[in-house]
Formats: sequence, C-alpha cells, structure tokens
Amino acid sequence: MWLASEPSQVHIDIVLAPDGIIRRVRADGHAGKAAAGNNLLCAAITVLLRSLFESWSRYPGVTLDGAAARPGQLAFRLEAFDPALTATLRGGSDILLVGLAGLQREYPDGLVVEIE
Repeated sequence: MWLASEPSQVHIDIVLAPDGIIRRVRADGHAGKAAAGNNLLCAAITVLLRSLFESWSRYPGVTLDGAAARPGQLAFRLEAFDPALTATLRGGSDILLVGLAGLQREYPDGLVVEIE
C-alpha cells in the first residue's frame, strides 16, 4: 500500500509524459492536525485533483481509471485520449501543476509533490 511519508503530510506522486500531459496521479495523506473536513490545504488539493479528473472525464475519447479508496487517498490514470485533445489535456495538466506548486509554497511542511 502506498502511503504518505509523514502522518501530517499529503504526498502526491505525478507521472508527467514528455508531451506535458499528466498520465498518473496518486495522492495520499492528511495535512496538519485539523480534523478531516476542516483543513484548507486538504480541501484545496482535493478540489484541484477532482476538477482535473472530472473535467477530463467529460471529453469523448478520453479514458480514465481512478479511485478514492478511502478518505485522504485519491489516484487516477489517463489510459487513452484522442490526439486532437493534446493541447486541452496539457492545459489541464499545467493548471494542476501550477496550483500544486502554489500550495507547496504556502504549506511547505504539509505537501510533498514528486514528479516523474
């Protein structure tokens, strides 16, 4: 089982392809000591990740596989897409990466992002 490195951190592992499109995201953990549902960092991360997954899932020709096995855990994989959507998917990837980088600057002890 893949788990966050620290109990009070969110750890996000991203696989970014050479074309700039995210192919896989795995997030696990809970940042800080606030109760689940009361943590701004966790809420922001959840909104970013779910928004990317849900927006991509609306495009014909995009195949995603994902799960939220338990609270504090979310993973998805882009399995296939219509090449005509390359710029759109790259834009979504950019938004997620910029959003996570901003959160990492604001909460350096609460968020670890690794990009492969």
